[in-house]
Amino acid sequence: MESNLVMDSVEQGRRKVTAAAAILALLGLVWMGGAGAQGEPAAAAPRLMLVTEEFEPFNYLEQGKLTGYSVEVARALVERAGIAYSIAAYPWARAYSMAQQLPNVLIFSLARTPAREKQFQWIAPLARRQVYLYQLSKRNDIEVRSLADLPHYITSVNRDDIAHTQLAAMGLAQQGRLDLSNNALSGMNKLLAGRVDLIVGNPHSIRGLCASAGVPESAVRRTILLSDDSDYYVAASLGTPAATVERLREQYRVLRGSPFLHQLAARYHVALR
Repeated sequence: MESNLVMDSVEQGRRKVTAAAAILALLGLVWMGGAGAQGEPAAAAPRLMLVTEEFEPFNYLEQGKLTGYSVEVARALVERAGIAYSIAAYPWARAYSMAQQLPNVLIFSLARTPAREKQFQWIAPLARRQVYLYQLSKRNDIEVRSLADLPHYITSVNRDDIAHTQLAAMGLAQQGRLDLSNNALSGMNKLLAGRVDLIVGNPHSIRGLCASAGVPESAVRRTILLSDDSDYYVAASLGTPAATVERLREQYRVLRGSPFLHQLAARYHVALR
């Protein structure tokens, strides 16, 4: 396309440029068009795939557009670093698999745990992770006072989420007491339909989840704390170049020293660690 534009601009009657000159001109245009915001060639920072799930208020679709606290943080990091990217929401299991198997993938909001420490390159903490179990407020037949009560009920959890790992380790899957969903809204709908007894959620997400399901927040009741020992992060796949990871970490350090993150957290009602 660039060569056609050059030829169209040549005055009528001028002789054609040589093939060698055209190639050199084209290469020059491609290099200039691929330069990042920092003035470096695009080859120095490969295009990134940003992957996530729908998990309000961190990452969710609004009028067909992916938005949320974590989405805005991740976009700010890559755009300030001058790195080209694509972004999409998937079922969590698929997003997690992509981040484990492919190079140049950024995933969020990912809980940082000791078991995952060497599986990703950790870039930036996003928010505190507090996970509870929720039940329908009208269900008086459910009484959960400790984790020891869970084998009496069916709990829905997102497939391959860290809560899935935790509950499976307790033996709930082998006992047939664990229901796997592709996303949090699917689990909520199962809860409302009486197909499961409990769902996993947190104080940040439950409000938006109820709204998406078309019920008031009072329709569900929080029971016990499941986990409060990790933070949500933006992380890179192991196949992402170290130089790219460091550029993103540097941009996070800049953002952390500005009012940006605190203002963003306040807007989405997210608690920073």
